[in-house]
Amino acid sequence: MPRGRTNIAVSNLSILIPRDIHNRARAKAVRSNAPSFAAYVASVLESAPAAMSPEQWERTQMIELKIIANLRRKS
Repeated sequence: MPRGRTNIAVSNLSILIPRDIHNRARAKAVRSNAPSFAAYVASVLESAPAAMSPEQWERTQMIELKIIANLRRKS
C-alpha cells in the first residue's frame, strides 16, 4: 500500500498478526464485498458476541498464542 494511503490501524494489524491469519481475514473481507479491510474488521468486532463458547474461547487463545510467538520471533 502506498505510504500516503496507509491506515495506521490496519498497518499495525499487518505487522502483528501472523501472515496466514491475516491472509484468511483479508480473503473473507474481499468475499464479503466490504469497502475496505478496516471496515470489515470493524464490522466483525461490532458483531462479536458478548460471551464466547468454550470452542470459540479455545480458538481465540490459540490465535493469541500464535501472535505472541510471532512477535517474539521478530524481536
